Amino acid sequence: MSGALLATLFFVSAAATRAGSERNVVINELMWDATEYVELLNTTNEAISLNGWTLTRQKPDGDEKIIITFDEEVIIPAADFLLIEKKEEASAIAADVITSSLTLVNSGELVTLRDEVGTVIDQANQLGSWFAGENTTEGVAMERADAGASGTSAASWHTSVGTVGERNGTPGAVNSAPAINQPPTGEITAPETGTTGTAITFMAKDVQDPDGDSVTVAWSFGDGGSATGTEVTHTYSSAETFVVSMSMSDGVNETEVAHTITITKRTYVDHVAINEFLVNPTGSDADNEFIELINTSDDEVDIGGWQLDDKEGGSSTYTIPSDTKLSGRGILSFPRTETKIALNNSGDTVRLLDPESATKFSYTYSGAVPEGQSHNRENDTFTLSTTPTPGEANKITSPPADDEEDEEATPSPTPSDGAVGGATIVSVSLADVRKQRGGTAITTEGVVSAPPGVFGDTSIYIAGSGIQIYFRQGEYPTLALGDTITVTGTMTSSLGEARIKIAAATDVVMKSHGTPPQPHAVSTGEIGERLEGSLVLIQGTVTKTSGATFYVDDGSGEIKVFIKSATGIDKPRMRRGNLVTIIGVVSQTTTGYRVLPRFQDDVRLGGVAGFTSFPATGIGDRGTSLQAKGAALAAGIVMLLLGLGYRSGEPLLTWQK
Repeated sequence: MSGALLATLFFVSAAATRAGSERNVVINELMWDATEYVELLNTTNEAISLNGWTLTRQKPDGDEKIIITFDEEVIIPAADFLLIEKKEEASAIAADVITSSLTLVNSGELVTLRDEVGTVIDQANQLGSWFAGENTTEGVAMERADAGASGTSAASWHTSVGTVGERNGTPGAVNSAPAINQPPTGEITAPETGTTGTAITFMAKDVQDPDGDSVTVAWSFGDGGSATGTEVTHTYSSAETFVVSMSMSDGVNETEVAHTITITKRTYVDHVAINEFLVNPTGSDADNEFIELINTSDDEVDIGGWQLDDKEGGSSTYTIPSDTKLSGRGILSFPRTETKIALNNSGDTVRLLDPESATKFSYTYSGAVPEGQSHNRENDTFTLSTTPTPGEANKITSPPADDEEDEEATPSPTPSDGAVGGATIVSVSLADVRKQRGGTAITTEGVVSAPPGVFGDTSIYIAGSGIQIYFRQGEYPTLALGDTITVTGTMTSSLGEARIKIAAATDVVMKSHGTPPQPHAVSTGEIGERLEGSLVLIQGTVTKTSGATFYVDDGSGEIKVFIKSATGIDKPRMRRGNLVTIIGVVSQTTTGYRVLPRFQDDVRLGGVAGFTSFPATGIGDRGTSLQAKGAALAAGIVMLLLGLGYRSGEPLLTWQK
């Protein structure tokens, strides 16, 4: 070798060694799919020898493995590339180094370049998925975007968009320029003004992405509300100016545009009112209650978003569906099955609220509401009617009160002194009283079953066959339950029920004190004319209950039980299907027969045993059929079995309120 050549070789070797110590070599490109290649870049202006350097790979769950250890012949020229290929055909570019150990897994590896003493010169990727590149049939390379940036940062890499050497990459050449993602564009279409309580539509107009990426649209309405989508609605509850922002994102870049909208307070009409409501229907409350609205103007009103409610803290507020229209002078009924609003039978408040929860109409009622009677708006107040008309014009019909007293069917003579004032008085047994014609002056005897004050001041009852005694002045002598008395008066009737009318307190004479009379044990289906005025005991299940009224049936027929307010009885909490035992007087009104309990213990939940049927004084004489007697006997047997705890040995006697 000539001296000049030696000198030249010595110069190159010295320069390469000197430059190598500066460690300015980076991993510049990786083809990790298909046939692999790795490209190194010398970033200096001097050649660098890689003698003793190593290139390694490491999977996240594996040990570091050597791809190649370079020998002294491997030198990277100044500012040039070193192409390492697994096979010669890895690209159409001639490889500087070929090694069959160059295998990179598609799931990702950390690639490390070390110098001859093991110092890390550069690294590419991390222990995980590849930062860039694509796994396709031919593969797409992962290229360094900035040689001066960290190779373990995803931001330093991009997927190649170049094609060199018949590969989707740039082996042995300058890396391709990374594609720059362009942000999406679009604008807001929306009104500049609106009102509270009204849904406002916001639309994203002409939304597009220059790169063809999919775009998501998100909204912020300035009042804490948000939504996503290209067309959304929002309702403001307060009156002020809001800045609405729309954000468009393609996953890389985001564009935000703004829109200002001024909201003013919405005003609502005052000519929608509650027209009728039913709180205590005949039958099921849950199925038959309703609240009815009326439009008192000639103009159609949109009541969507308006609310129906009872008093605060009661049922949940019902919001009327959007776009609900109430025509001029129109009526619209809302059943409880839809609103779920349960109005109390004993008093409540029914309210109509606008969409901002301001009260537009309110009415409070108190006291027990009679069954089947609705409240009807009439001249700015409400009147009870026995004819509910949901969805129709109100029809006011006066309810016949259970406690009312009508004119007597047969006028009685005007007394001069006592009940009959000189008229001929017929002495009859209590069993024969009802056989007497109206207006007949009679004297009879019986045992007090309902003393003065129980059903009010004017009426008492005597037992046996039983009859009502009526004294308009209500100034009876002192009488107690069980007293035997003689009554002198005139036969009359009220609401279809026979009674003896007296004219003075002296027409009632107390003969003796005694024990309280026992009730007749009868079936519910027996109660009628034959038992009118009698003290009876019935036992059966509740079929309906509402307010002071409920119905009982033992399988022979349904009978009404009514608790008069004068008794002071606190009606026990009951529901359909409950077994009850009732003692009371049989009374008649224009609507039929009923049983009137006298005292709190006359109304009991459960089966009650131990009662003895009162002697059938006169009842048999009034035509008691064998069938009726049999029914009464059967009822007594049922009570006996219940009292003995029949039914799997469990006692049925209960005392509940």
